[in-house]
Amino acid sequence: FHFYFKRHYHISLPYTVILMLVGAVLGAFYQYELIKRFTFIADLTPVQILAIFLPILIFESAFSCDPHIFIKCLGQILILAILGFFISVVLTTLAVMYWYENEYTNDIQACWTWDQAVLYSAVVSATDPVSVVSLLKSMTSLKTLSTVIEGESVC
Repeated sequence: FHFYFKRHYHISLPYTVILMLVGAVLGAFYQYELIKRFTFIADLTPVQILAIFLPILIFESAFSCDPHIFIKCLGQILILAILGFFISVVLTTLAVMYWYENEYTNDIQACWTWDQAVLYSAVVSATDPVSVVSLLKSMTSLKTLSTVIEGESVC
């Protein structure tokens, strides 16, 4: 689809937009029995999807990484992975607590404890730099930068 749009309409759409459009069209036809035969993967639980796709994604990322650059940049990767994630969780927790405190001051049921806010922030603030890494690989960028970002996503 990407090449069709680019060649015939001179429109360069990112593949994620095309995947979303194809998914929306297939989702609209999901009620028909013919389509349901080919969409059995939609019946998988989130745990099954995670168990199937996460090892593949981690393996591909680790396999395509240059080991010499990875070892050379390991300190930077660990700083980004650990300290960056910690700072992101703290800032997201503070934002969530501030928002709930100001938004729902009269409703006692809507108030979150700090534990709930930290757990929510740890889930929400996890980064997924897959699109950034694919963009860096398609451009003529520094190999070190793409290795650092990809290594941070693996950690």
